[in-house]
Amino acid sequence: MHARIPSDCIVLPVPSTDEERFVIIEMESMLSHFLRSFAETSTTEERMTAMFAPFRTEPSLSETEVRVELLKRGFADLEIDSGIARARRTREIATQIGPGSFVFERITRIGYVNHDGQEVIRKTARSGPQDQRVFVMRCRVCAHEYGAYGCDTDIRRCPKCQDGLPGLPAPESA
Repeated sequence: MHARIPSDCIVLPVPSTDEERFVIIEMESMLSHFLRSFAETSTTEERMTAMFAPFRTEPSLSETEVRVELLKRGFADLEIDSGIARARRTREIATQIGPGSFVFERITRIGYVNHDGQEVIRKTARSGPQDQRVFVMRCRVCAHEYGAYGCDTDIRRCPKCQDGLPGLPAPESA
């Protein structure tokens, strides 16, 4: 099981800097701002831009500064490692797809294939921790189907032929 930064905050990469920088965002504040601006926007891109706009003025932190701050807040080392790793993955995917694309929409789109040949084939009605949606993945090597949380589709390897983590049960589509 992967450790995760609990839902009261999220570590995000700071885009377009020469050195790696992060920002810690309080989820309550981000969601509150998102709900206020939701009525004024019509697309996911506009909503995401509006939701993150207030945090562009937050001070950016080095990895060491993020670790110190999260330790002060009582997070375990494994949770901190997971949060920083997720932020780095987000930055890597965003760099690959370019500006103007929302990362999580791309990696959960039906037909998306990750670097290990794992394809998203359908969305399910099932959700898990932190309301993560379960998607059905199919291995393009052996055709094995299994469930995976949307946030992990970009890093999944087949549990049958690539020594990947066991998949979630692959439920019927939504």
